[in-house]
Amino acid sequence: IKERDEQLDLLSAFAQKESSLSVNSILVYGNESSGKSYTVKSYLDFHKIKHSWIQCDECISFKILLQRILKAIQVDSGKVPSEEVLIDPNTISSFDSFISELQDFFTTKQYTDQHYIVLDRADLIIEEGEDIFAKFVKLHEATRVPNLTIIFITSTQPRKLITTALPTIFFGNYNSTQITRILEKKPLCGFSPGLNIPPASINRFWQNYIGIIVESYFPYTTNINVLRRIATKLWGKFTEEIERGKLQTSEFLALYRLNVGLLSSNYAFETSLKNEEDEASELQTISSGFPIISKYIIIAGY
Repeated sequence: IKERDEQLDLLSAFAQKESSLSVNSILVYGNESSGKSYTVKSYLDFHKIKHSWIQCDECISFKILLQRILKAIQVDSGKVPSEEVLIDPNTISSFDSFISELQDFFTTKQYTDQHYIVLDRADLIIEEGEDIFAKFVKLHEATRVPNLTIIFITSTQPRKLITTALPTIFFGNYNSTQITRILEKKPLCGFSPGLNIPPASINRFWQNYIGIIVESYFPYTTNINVLRRIATKLWGKFTEEIERGKLQTSEFLALYRLNVGLLSSNYAFETSLKNEEDEASELQTISSGFPIISKYIIIAGY
């Protein structure tokens, strides 16, 4: 995990294997693609901390969310094989019935390991709105289960949690230097094997290439995933002269000058359904006649 030392320090303070050292709830929030889910998941996996990961935006109702949590805890605890898990949807009709089933599991199975319920994208559940936070924050008061911690992962700081004494870990946006350092570590693309380019030369070229991509597009987006996709999409056209044997990887400046038009076009942001041979003509024009922003508004509206 790169560029998130402060957040890792906070996680190590709040999330422990021992129940006596763990807190009841943790809020992790920050903008999209700021490394929240990746950091939390990697931390829990690395330290072999028992946890159940729930994608809240995939739950179309609060009832389904509760059912998924119960099923995940039974499987992730190691106490019940996945094929033997039985959850009767009719018994989980309210938060109170969920608490009752939860307590029964921890008691009957004598499950004493510290367990974390990670509610990823908790602010995107379709039903119940912010009631999800109020109910789960009070879970430790309503149940006799001492070895359970809730981790909320959201893109904003929920209003109902602002005044609570909840340990909070904020993930700020990566700056351009941080994004460059993250993306340059490992090349995502390569050259044709027939060119016999040494790995060291590929790494140096990739670092220069990522520097140019981030410098060109960071003013428009700070989303590291978007920048990664842009780098992957432009690679083939950017390195075309190398593949043809007209330039070497060491001639990066000459290659950059040839591709200034590519870097300043809309091509990186377009998703075309046409064949690859038709894409070259789209560097300067948009086939539908609509500007890029209008295209996305129409798609979003649909």
